[in-house]
Amino acid sequence: MNGYVMETRQVTKTYGSFLALDHVNIHVRKGCIYGLVGDNGAGKSTLLKLLAGQSFPTEGEIEILGKHGLKDLENVRKQMGCMIEQPGFFPNMTVEQTLKYYCIQKGIPDKGRILEQKAERMNTLVNQFYDYSRLCAGDFKMEMEKTDLSRVLRESLMENFRILEEAHLKVEADLPSHPLWIMGNQPALERIFLNMFQNGGRYAESIFQIAVKEENQEIFISFTNDTKKLSPEDLPRLFDRFYIQDSARSQGGTGLGLTVARSLAEEMGGTLEVSAPELPEKEETQNLIVCFELKFKVWDFL
Repeated sequence: MNGYVMETRQVTKTYGSFLALDHVNIHVRKGCIYGLVGDNGAGKSTLLKLLAGQSFPTEGEIEILGKHGLKDLENVRKQMGCMIEQPGFFPNMTVEQTLKYYCIQKGIPDKGRILEQKAERMNTLVNQFYDYSRLCAGDFKMEMEKTDLSRVLRESLMENFRILEEAHLKVEADLPSHPLWIMGNQPALERIFLNMFQNGGRYAESIFQIAVKEENQEIFISFTNDTKKLSPEDLPRLFDRFYIQDSARSQGGTGLGLTVARSLAEEMGGTLEVSAPELPEKEETQNLIVCFELKFKVWDFL
């Protein structure tokens, strides 16, 4: 790939003698938002239908994620989502109900948990985009109050343990039973922990470890896992917005979860960093070890 996730080269579409698209060339880079502006009939919807595979160009070539040709494009479009013109949603139906409705319409059998996972994934994507837009706009106002970080972490792990369980990970959690008081916001902490668990479920290979350390009036929470899907070169970019490592694209991330988590931590006066710790010589593995460390200041409320 050359840095573009989507390209068109001299794409032309005619309907009989009517020219709908005239030798269109576009180049969309990874992580960018690309807008089409034009009058009615300019060909915006026609171009989107060509990209989505709902119609085919009369001339020219389309390339998506480095793939071109009918068969390769058919496969790569399975990673795409496309909504053209009027959205097909019903205001009185949930995301899961809407997905079930279209499964029935298209004759797709209900796969139970698979459908539920898709609904959960869609809900996660919407929440991440919403949180990110509010943070960027300075509209994310959180009320800071005395918060037991230890309790919020334990409860978040129990509520989201299924994410790690379904990834078949060995989970090790060394969590204190006593309160760890910080000045924070419980919903923001829950969002950070959820993003950490989702990141582990998406990238971890076999283990996921959580450890808490208190030192010099600071609390350190580490989330450590092994992975085959990342390289050391990926680590500096993991907090970049919309960054998704190529081998994990099919798992439905936005590249925003870690960006949101770090921003929320900073809003509460904390930090979130990533590193690749070296293992002792006796512990050898071919997988990369990745550690996310969350840090907050301990507050004395006496």
